[in-house]
Amino acid sequence: MPKLFAVIFALFLLALPARAAPNAVEAILIKQFLVCEGNLAAGCESFGKTAFSDALIVFTGAVENGSAAAQNNIAMLYETGAGVAQDNVKAAELYHIAAEAGVSIAQYNLAMLTVTKHVIGEVTDQQERDTDMATAYMWLTFASEKGLKLAIESRQELIEFMSEGSLKTAKNRLRKRREK
Repeated sequence: MPKLFAVIFALFLLALPARAAPNAVEAILIKQFLVCEGNLAAGCESFGKTAFSDALIVFTGAVENGSAAAQNNIAMLYETGAGVAQDNVKAAELYHIAAEAGVSIAQYNLAMLTVTKHVIGEVTDQQERDTDMATAYMWLTFASEKGLKLAIESRQELIEFMSEGSLKTAKNRLRKRREK
């Protein structure tokens, strides 16, 4: 479980509302959660140099041209407060769009954002926790099936963190989703 918690803790620290935008070292670490191929490479380069407004321009242009991967990247800007006001609700919405489109890192990022509030104790309601763990399991499964190593490792660690009920719910939700 150490890797899952380390990633969640790192993302949590970067997403604290009172915190300023990521510094240069944090920006370089965060880049691993972005899609940086093709027309998104310039935005990732800007992100790594903490030129977040330039990154936002590149990513927004790519979204306007239909890039689901760019939705993931903009979501990370919102999650970390990089060049925009930090907003986890907006980040989750954008991750969800990209995750539904099959972007594996977005599926991973959405899962991690979903479980973070429970791991850090921000939400303690058991029913909400079980629902969120089941959702995270589903997204990590999809990303794992695409071979995303972070998701494969985190999914296994998440299983150890889940109750029997939430794991059963997760597997049922996954089965129903695949039947559609």
